[in-house]
Amino acid sequence: ILANMLDTGTATPDTVIYGPDTPVSMTSVADAVSLFGDGSEMAIMVKRFMDVNKTTPLYAVAVADGYGAVQADGDIVLTTSATGSATLRIYVNDEFVDTGIVTGDSPTTIAANAVVNVNGKSAWPVIASSVGGTLTLTAKNAGLRGNNIRYFAQILPSDISTTVTPLASTKLTGGAVSDDNTAALATILGKRFYYSISAAEDETQLSAWLAQIVQEALPINGRRMRLFAGSVASLASSIAISTALNSERAEIVWLKDADQMPSGLAAHQAAFISLFEAQAIPRVNFAFSGQTASTGGLWKVKAPLSGSFPTRSQVFSALNSGLSPIVVGDAGTTYLSKRITTRFKNAAVVDYRIRE
Repeated sequence: ILANMLDTGTATPDTVIYGPDTPVSMTSVADAVSLFGDGSEMAIMVKRFMDVNKTTPLYAVAVADGYGAVQADGDIVLTTSATGSATLRIYVNDEFVDTGIVTGDSPTTIAANAVVNVNGKSAWPVIASSVGGTLTLTAKNAGLRGNNIRYFAQILPSDISTTVTPLASTKLTGGAVSDDNTAALATILGKRFYYSISAAEDETQLSAWLAQIVQEALPINGRRMRLFAGSVASLASSIAISTALNSERAEIVWLKDADQMPSGLAAHQAAFISLFEAQAIPRVNFAFSGQTASTGGLWKVKAPLSGSFPTRSQVFSALNSGLSPIVVGDAGTTYLSKRITTRFKNAAVVDYRIRE
């Protein structure tokens, strides 16, 4: 995994590999928290991976934040003192935390109580603060990818006069400045890590890693590897990335408006694929993973809370354009439609001879 860490971690960014057999080992989520910081992008990805797969050896190199990177944030605004008892429920990505409200609580009191509970979720990618009745969620990691963190709130029941916004799933905003995986890639050059998992989903960093993987796969080197990335962006934006990569050694798992971040989807996908490929009888067909008896218990992608997810026609377009789409079923469960690579063109001509 290449991903960002926090200053609270003890790891050295860009130049040191951490794994089960390295001088400073990483063999558990607790190790990742200590090395990379609780709630860091890296620690969250390690947890997403190990929640599914605890057997495949996992290695990590922290990527330093971009110079002058800015943290994303978002506000939850409360109004009117409570005329009854209720619960304030705050969602961050695909998890939530509840704060009790009693008659007479002011917006200032409710927000301050909620701050304590949000910050009690130390593994979350945000920290909370409040001024008056406004609670602010701030991404722990600085940079553009913080803008993928989703949040919203509800008051249950809602008939206590107090109101809260936003009620609909909303992204943090204001995160700025991309990181750069160049130094981290140099650190792993010449070493074979078959499943390469990128926190970055931008064309620049994915293309840089893919170019290194292609170079390593040449016959004189013989180190064949593959790149995993995730996307929660629109179909058009995601297809633009798959088109830019257009490689049989790269794959992008896609779920529009997912409550997991792209990095979490990538970690989950690589964990799932590597687990089943390493079985005594390796699985080679991953269509409908998450729907079958043998895969359902290990498939841990939740349907978007927004209720917005790919339509049938969008899934078809994704499959025809180098994306591995996740489908939301009628019961609100999800499954992998089909696992394919981003290779779908020969120059400008659509060419499906290399797919899976």
